[in-house]
Amino acid sequence: MQTESTDVAPPWYRQPWPWFLISLPAAAIIGCIVTTVLAVRSADGVVADYYQRGLSINNELTRTRRARGLEANAALPIDETRPTRPEGQRSSEPSPARTESTTVR
Repeated sequence: MQTESTDVAPPWYRQPWPWFLISLPAAAIIGCIVTTVLAVRSADGVVADYYQRGLSINNELTRTRRARGLEANAALPIDETRPTRPEGQRSSEPSPARTESTTVR
């Protein structure tokens, strides 16, 4: 009695490698769809008045440079033993413990 060994390969959909190879492009397509949906639904995040903002930053820098050139200094005396409350601050809120000032040189 001879036994015939017939090695019948299972169908392709029962093999793991075709599914792995199919999953790579499928993941790329899903990622593309998600990216497209996010791009269409969300805001661009572009500053509409970027030119005006740039000009205002330059004006601030010009003022700072001019103050340095004029050697403008400012001093703010602070009595730390007697803290004060700004107007409109409730008594239940903690009072400012310290105020800092900076000098432009």
